Amino acid sequence: MPINREKQISERVTQRWLKPVIDKLLDKAEELKEIQTISKNTDIRYNIWKYIFGVRAIELEDLSIKITKDKAQYVLQIFDENIFEEKVILNNIKEKEDLKLNRKIKIFE
Repeated sequence: MPINREKQISERVTQRWLKPVIDKLLDKAEELKEIQTISKNTDIRYNIWKYIFGVRAIELEDLSIKITKDKAQYVLQIFDENIFEEKVILNNIKEKEDLKLNRKIKIFE
């Protein structure tokens, strides 16, 4: 991320200060019932929302997700209304995580 012509911020540094801010925003949005709670684990929740905001959708309110388990890995499917948009493999998820599996969830209330 460029600051000016001479200086740049590395992605790692950006993530270090950006993640706590995004976590607080997600907490507040869940508290106000603006978005669905996807997971109580902040790392998993952050990664899922990172993929959601990376989707090229015109209306974010129309997005839905579905998390499935395929053998030993979890798969995030993102839908714009009922049209399949993207499929992402979620890494670093332990077996006993609190995730809503095999259900299509409208993420914005």
